[in-house]
Amino acid sequence: MRISSIAVTSSCLFLYPYFKKDTLFAIGDNLLWDLYRYLSNCCYNIERYLKYSKVADIPLVDQVFSWNRVPGKDNELLMLHLQHIFNLESIEPYDIKKQDTDEKYPTITVKTSSAPIVIRLDKARNKVVLMSTAGNGKYKELEYDVHQPGQELVVGNRIPHEESIKQIVNDAEKQIEQLIYEFVYNLASSATDPDISKVFLYYCKILSGDRKFMRMVEEIYENRHKGFERGYAMLTNNQ
Repeated sequence: MRISSIAVTSSCLFLYPYFKKDTLFAIGDNLLWDLYRYLSNCCYNIERYLKYSKVADIPLVDQVFSWNRVPGKDNELLMLHLQHIFNLESIEPYDIKKQDTDEKYPTITVKTSSAPIVIRLDKARNKVVLMSTAGNGKYKELEYDVHQPGQELVVGNRIPHEESIKQIVNDAEKQIEQLIYEFVYNLASSATDPDISKVFLYYCKILSGDRKFMRMVEEIYENRHKGFERGYAMLTNNQ
């Protein structure tokens, strides 16, 4: 996909849901420069996604830990994951031992205050099987994919391509929310300056007539600003 195509895709996905085209032309340079940087970042994320997930056919993985780094650097990553999936109140104390004598099924055993957790590597299937009765005393078995970039054995699950695209869209939405929030704040601040107040009154007229933009402003106010107001009230009431 060429850069121009990526730019068109970015505009359709990340810009036009929030603005009408006429609005963008009418408001001039005051917002366009910020939108340009925002779209540039979106293009970069799409290009990186295409390069690494399709062109190079590198799987996107929700990594849990690296087999090579346990015991070792990834102990904390692994233990936090185990605490979450087994609903453990605490992961302390714990002891991790690795047994590599069985070449077909190397095993990591994690001893916790609840029950031992056995993590077995199935080299033939490129899978890791996690087994234990920790937590509620009931036997639980989970399976993870193993990916091997270089010398690493990364344990996790493949992220579907559509999910990774959703993440790009969600990240972009957070960025545009912040951009619009700051722009609306600047509108209010500039309204008190007699030299530029007429210009910003014009912008207010244009933007208030853009249903896409106003829908986003209302969502930001409901989901973000009201929450800030409640938090502010709680903090000031406790002084």
